[in-house]
Amino acid sequence: MYDGVVGPWYLTAFATATGLDHLSYAVLLPSERECLQRVAGRSGHGFTDPDATRRMHRQFADADLEPRHVFSEPTEPAALARAIRQRWEAGALRYRP
Repeated sequence: MYDGVVGPWYLTAFATATGLDHLSYAVLLPSERECLQRVAGRSGHGFTDPDATRRMHRQFADADLEPRHVFSEPTEPAALARAIRQRWEAGALRYRP
């Protein structure tokens, strides 16, 4: 499992670099407002730029990505984990470069 920021525009290169022939891909995309609040509330983290946060959010929001990969509804962490697991178990998160 890789937990980090990998835009869909990098998925093919990511798969090639890791040697994987398929990936399961999930994008957690809360609202821009929520992202800005989370970034502003961080302590001890190097990324705090609200303008960069807006740009990154827009890049993901505008990406050519199938909705089955995106989780954007606000929900508590356990419910989100269940939703991700359900889609993963159903094969809905599978991405083939």
